[in-house]
Amino acid sequence: MSAPDVFGLGEVAELLGVDRYRAYRATLRPDFPRPCSICSGRRVWYGPEVRAWIAEHPEVAGRPA
Repeated sequence: MSAPDVFGLGEVAELLGVDRYRAYRATLRPDFPRPCSICSGRRVWYGPEVRAWIAEHPEVAGRPA
């Protein structure tokens, strides 16, 4: 069985090309996907949902980390 495609804040930041603070701010947007789970007090998101959101919001991505 393979591991599910989930991302923590670090992976979200890497995909966006921004630092963790800017990624955190993006995850607070009402249109950002809801976390699929909380592991050790940290939120995680389904990878396909995050990738789709980033594709729909290019204005958030691409800022220097």
